[in-house]
Amino acid sequence: MKKRLKDGGNETVTNCNALKLKASDGKMRSTDVVDIEGMFRIIQSISSKNAEVFYIK
Repeated sequence: MKKRLKDGGNETVTNCNALKLKASDGKMRSTDVVDIEGMFRIIQSISSKNAEVFYIK
């Protein structure tokens, strides 16, 4: 996602943080994470003719 945003001329959102999470191989890997509000902002910024409208309560 970060690469796609950067290629499109956008920067990643500032609410993304890197946390070390356990990968399937058992090693701790630095992984970008975002909270639910940040995820909704990312989803809403993607334009698609197939996208459905949703609202945050």
